[in-house]
Amino acid sequence: MSNSADLLYQIASLRTGWLDPIFYFLNYFDSGYFPLIMIPLVWIGISYRWGLRFAFAFTLNALINLHLKLLFDTPRPSADYPDLAMVSASSPGFPSGGAQTAILVGGLLIYGWKNRWAWAIAVPYILLVSFSRLYLGVHYPIDILGGWFFGLIVLLAFIFLIKPIETFLHKQGPAFSLFLCILFSVLYILFLPHSKGVKMIAVVLGFGIGAYLSTYLGLYSTHQRPLSVRLLSAIFALLSTIAVFYLASEQLPSAVALFIEGLWVSLGATPFSKMLVRFTLSK
Repeated sequence: MSNSADLLYQIASLRTGWLDPIFYFLNYFDSGYFPLIMIPLVWIGISYRWGLRFAFAFTLNALINLHLKLLFDTPRPSADYPDLAMVSASSPGFPSGGAQTAILVGGLLIYGWKNRWAWAIAVPYILLVSFSRLYLGVHYPIDILGGWFFGLIVLLAFIFLIKPIETFLHKQGPAFSLFLCILFSVLYILFLPHSKGVKMIAVVLGFGIGAYLSTYLGLYSTHQRPLSVRLLSAIFALLSTIAVFYLASEQLPSAVALFIEGLWVSLGATPFSKMLVRFTLSK
């Protein structure tokens, strides 16, 4: 038995009836539910600019992680030691998607918020989500380190490139941004047509088309909104996004449902939330 496996069995010895539910909950941060919740909350509750940034950074990071897994194709602990796994996971292990995403999201929180509270939230979030992958027996320690490494690369690329890219795209106009989004989607489908990747591309395409139409129609708020308005807007956006996605996924292929989700968040959720907020506050 390897040293990594020994460590995982030592961590598994810590499992108890009250700790297990906490780490089952942390597993949701490495599932499709996490972006389904976070993207509309950021997009509608904070700002469309940060929502757009977060949505594209998140989905591109997921694409990068998917193809790194396919490139390295390493087994998870559950393949070598089936008794270790508390949850099922079928994809290759290296690098850990949960750890990679945690570094990106935690880093974006620190970069965007820029105060001690950001660090107080981001650091425990990164450590807990990363440790949960070991506790649940779905990753080796090297997978976590790999996730941190590649997540940091994506984060640094975002920090250093986002403003020059946004400045360039602003000069070219929204139509050019939409053209690049469609071009990227088509090239991916033609040359890297992995089924999971195509689903992520469907979300990106939905975001891109919705953002273009919303910018053209002037749907995004440009003034500072009161905290109560932002909170209500975020709640209505989240609930409507979940409802739209599940209704679509019941009737349509998953890629189409994800496209509709991206389109709804970037195009439909803003006017829908505004309408409900006005109705709620007028009571």
